[in-house]
Amino acid sequence: MTVSLAQLLAGVRQVESGGNYSVVNGIGAVGAYQVMKANIPSWTKKALGYSMTWQQFRDSRAAQDKVAQVILGGYYAKYGAAGAASMWFSGQPNPNSSRSDGGNTVSQYVAKVLAAAGGSSGVSGGRGGTRVTPQWSMDELGSQYGL
Repeated sequence: MTVSLAQLLAGVRQVESGGNYSVVNGIGAVGAYQVMKANIPSWTKKALGYSMTWQQFRDSRAAQDKVAQVILGGYYAKYGAAGAASMWFSGQPNPNSSRSDGGNTVSQYVAKVLAAAGGSSGVSGGRGGTRVTPQWSMDELGSQYGL
C-alpha cells in the first residue's frame, strides 16, 4: 500500500501531537507537527512568503498545515513516505536508522507514523496488515549506501 502525502501528514500530526495545534513541548517543538522553534522563521518564509514567530505559528492552524505540506511534502517527493518521516524526525532520510531521541529510534518513529497514516509499518507482530517494502530508485539506493 502506498501512503499518500495527505495520509503522511495526518500520520505525523497524530504521532507528534495527537492533532493538538496549540501544544509546545518541553524542548520547544511547536504545534500539531512539532516544528522546532529554530526552524519556524525560515520554514514559514519558504512556505508562506514571510517569517512568523513561534507564537504566531502556534496560533495558526493554516500556517502549520502549509509549512508541513511544503517541507514534509518536499521530503516525500524526494524520499517517499518512510524517508520523509525519517527526515522529519532526524534530518536523515534513512528510515531504518537506530539513531534515537532518547525515546524512539528513527525506525520506531517511522513505523508509528506509517501505521498512523493508515499504511502498514512493515513491523512484524500484531494482527492483520500488509508488509510494505519501500520502493526506492537506483539513485536513492545508491545514495543510501554511499555508491
